[in-house]
Amino acid sequence: MELWENAEGEWTLIITYADGKRCIVAMGEALSPIAGMPHG
Repeated sequence: MELWENAEGEWTLIITYADGKRCIVAMGEALSPIAGMPHG
């Protein structure tokens, strides 16, 4: 699972299957870090 984000806070959540195919499972805006979670 990957979370891509840009400087404006827009984000895309992607999963990769065992066969290498990828699927976008969610997209959104206004992503903000959660205290105590790794970021970057």
